[in-house]
Amino acid sequence: MINTFLSKKTIRVNITMPEYKLIMIDKAAKDHGLSRSAFLMQAAERMAMHN
Repeated sequence: MINTFLSKKTIRVNITMPEYKLIMIDKAAKDHGLSRSAFLMQAAERMAMHN
């Protein structure tokens, strides 16, 4: 369940992943006209909404 009181503050996060996955993410983001951050935020939001 997602808390309805969420901060709008933007924060930096660091994640670790295999390089090939980052390359895939960057290509998909570019194909959709998005930055890496915007692409990952949209993907995370979609996953969170399906749980």
